[in-house]
Amino acid sequence: MFDPDLILIFVAFLSYCLHVCLKGQLKRVASGLTPRTMMEKFGRIQLADVHLPVEGGKTLVMTRLTQPDVDQRLVLERLGWELPEQGPPRITADGELKE
Repeated sequence: MFDPDLILIFVAFLSYCLHVCLKGQLKRVASGLTPRTMMEKFGRIQLADVHLPVEGGKTLVMTRLTQPDVDQRLVLERLGWELPEQGPPRITADGELKE
């Protein structure tokens, strides 16, 4: 249906667009920071699902985001970006996630 080569070119183009836009934004607020170093810094922020067993054979699942360190917070503030809020916990029963 879709040509794999065209998909690859499209993804590469989107990546290039992201790189150029990020470079322009960083130039305004943190001129010494390159898109690559920013991606390396922000790559340390992790998203994890914490599974806690509760009574009745159910499991409480809490999706948690690690807190940014000082450097990451500084770049976030200068760019005017915010990390998403921590989501509400979910309860599973018999392996099925409930929203």
